[in-house]
Amino acid sequence: MLGAFLEVMDLQTAANTIYTLADIRGFNDRKPILQIMYPYAILAGVFAMFMFFDESVLPMMSDFLEGDLLPLWMKTVKTVFLLLLVLLTAAGLVLWTGIQGQMLHSACLGPAFIRQRHSLYLAVCIRSLLEQELSTAALLTALEKLPGPKVFVQQVKAMKRTALQGGSWVQILGSAPWIDPVLVKHVETGLETGKVCSLLKIYENRTKRLQTEKVRQVVRTLTGISYGSVGVLAVIVYQVLLAPMNMLNAM
Repeated sequence: MLGAFLEVMDLQTAANTIYTLADIRGFNDRKPILQIMYPYAILAGVFAMFMFFDESVLPMMSDFLEGDLLPLWMKTVKTVFLLLLVLLTAAGLVLWTGIQGQMLHSACLGPAFIRQRHSLYLAVCIRSLLEQELSTAALLTALEKLPGPKVFVQQVKAMKRTALQGGSWVQILGSAPWIDPVLVKHVETGLETGKVCSLLKIYENRTKRLQTEKVRQVVRTLTGISYGSVGVLAVIVYQVLLAPMNMLNAM
């Protein structure tokens, strides 16, 4: 990547651009993953406890729970938690695969969060090259030389095909697959005002902020669900422990 950038810009600018791109590609690194894995681990632990009580504890207490609805509740809650974990795991795999950008499938690249991610990467590359006052042909040639995920490669190929057909810059960018329409709108406005680089920078800052907020919302939601699951577990355990005493009182 450094070699490709050094053909059209100085070392300091190239290094700063690579640092920005690395930060975008590294958005799915330790911190966000650990933030999401914490509530997920709590949910998995609670589900394991439900399994333990349903498979080991309740059978030993069948005499005390005769006619009680607790075993039915336990199975219902266990099923709900199993479905929740399966859905979260599937969503996590789709998100991870989509962010990596190596699998060109609409199921992985369809969510807006992932489209914004790849559009942000492309926007930084385009802005950095436009600031060097390159022609459209030279800019696309430079983009072709940059390494990146398969999504990025496909986007550049589609853009070059449209450019060879005589398309405008809006058409060129709009032809890129899995592109954020907001990015196209920013470029269109930039062309009308003569401030494409400024509008691309605004798009980058806005998209980074939106991505961070979305991660925080997911973490808050999962954390709330995980803490709620602990409360449900506590209530059920209390009911299980209370069952023998209720039976003795009834006698």
